[in-house]
Amino acid sequence: MGIHVVAVTSSSGLPLFTRHRGASEQLEFSVIGSLNGVHMFSKSQNVVLDNTQTQDSSIVWKDFEDSVTLIAVGSPASEGTLKELVQAVFQAMVLSVGLEEIKTIRSVERLKRDLRVT
Repeated sequence: MGIHVVAVTSSSGLPLFTRHRGASEQLEFSVIGSLNGVHMFSKSQNVVLDNTQTQDSSIVWKDFEDSVTLIAVGSPASEGTLKELVQAVFQAMVLSVGLEEIKTIRSVERLKRDLRVT
């Protein structure tokens, strides 16, 4: 039982951060890559993939400012809850580094450092 949030760059899929709460283990890099890959492939085919469900989990993808994609995985969590969560995470990112830094990522490493929890 837990919730995971992953932030990746929309253009290249480079991970910015991952966070999780609950008793679940951290998502493996291959799982993060697969979740992002499915989303990027659907975008390349002009298909909107914003959520899906498995037997025991919900997954939500959301693009922000054509720059950052947030992926939320929850077990058990509703689609609505995860959508609100990714919106809140993006707003926290904006408060932390500013909207311009997110819109035009000059350095992924710098953005990762600025978003790091201290």
